[in-house]
Amino acid sequence: MKWAQLLLLFWLSAIGWTQQPADGFDPAKTWVFVVGVLEWQRSDVYPSFPKSNRRDTRLALAYGKLGVPSGQIFLLLDRAATGQNIHTSFMEILAKSRPGDTLILYYAGHGYRQESDQTFWMVPYDGYDVDTLWGLKGIEKDIRAHFKGSRVLLSADCCHSGCMWLVVGRNESDMGFLALTSSTARLSSTGNWTFTDCLLDALGGDPRCDGDQDGVITLGEVARQVEKDMQFAEGQQAGGTGSARFPLETRWVKTTHPLRSGEGQFVSVFADGAYWKARVVERGGQGVLVHWMGLAQDYPDDWVSPSRVTPWAGP
Repeated sequence: MKWAQLLLLFWLSAIGWTQQPADGFDPAKTWVFVVGVLEWQRSDVYPSFPKSNRRDTRLALAYGKLGVPSGQIFLLLDRAATGQNIHTSFMEILAKSRPGDTLILYYAGHGYRQESDQTFWMVPYDGYDVDTLWGLKGIEKDIRAHFKGSRVLLSADCCHSGCMWLVVGRNESDMGFLALTSSTARLSSTGNWTFTDCLLDALGGDPRCDGDQDGVITLGEVARQVEKDMQFAEGQQAGGTGSARFPLETRWVKTTHPLRSGEGQFVSVFADGAYWKARVVERGGQGVLVHWMGLAQDYPDDWVSPSRVTPWAGP
């Protein structure tokens, strides 16, 4: 665990601190637990995902740039994310938590749902049968028994991650729960990073995520942008929900600049004889800078001629 924290501290020391939290997010009272599993011991059952330019690590860094102390950011990746390591590290966070703290949990990997009783599991590196998976009911139980804080943000980029919404709905304690997920409870999820990219954009203060353009991105605005991005890029339902003690109106991150003309607009770009999904980053003398979306492979943002760009008209 310590190696990940030291590595984060090294990276953060070399990066400019341009991101700023809003008044609903106190970094000093926040714990971040990121688990990213892109390969599995039982690769015959759980196929691997590409590791190039992985976003789970970047998400941990983004919270660090917002001011969360490195000692309060836990990052477990791939072979280090065994069931035992996940449990031990998670219990360490819960034990160290204090009154008024916020817990942010994020998972990327494979998710599994059992229809009969609406149970949901995330798959550790060495996961295989139900007894070796990381279950949502167990997470709830541990949080209620050991977390001393007051708010929990659940997020996952995996199939059936919308099951996390059930935690928000059935919560009867004094604790506030909020969930942001890449899919609904009954649906599988894309293998792309579209959901996590949206979280990163919001944490980076991207003004396209600020729906009312008041200079502050709320968690509700993040949820709505997730819904839009996933529908556009992946044709998939996604989004978020909050509770009375952790409402979607919570002010999370300040924007870095006013929205530029056309910024964030979904478009089709004609290239190589076909139309491709993208969103506008900016328009200028070089044409239109677009960010490609809905592709399994990463491509850098590209300047294209305005004549090749048309507003997205839907499926």
